[in-house]
Amino acid sequence: MRLTRVQRKFIKIFSLLFGGFFIFIGSGYLVIGETIYGAIFLLPGMTLFFIGSLVKVRRFY
Repeated sequence: MRLTRVQRKFIKIFSLLFGGFFIFIGSGYLVIGETIYGAIFLLPGMTLFFIGSLVKVRRFY
């Protein structure tokens, strides 16, 4: 099943925003010394951000 341009754009924006948000929270936990909580937020955050950076949103003319 192929995704439409709008669906790819939504996935990209959603992944980048929530990935960045989770990375921000996880790095905050790491700064205050909560390593477990930091890792719990950082791993999905980095995964979401990586997926969002791989999604291509192209326009075909």
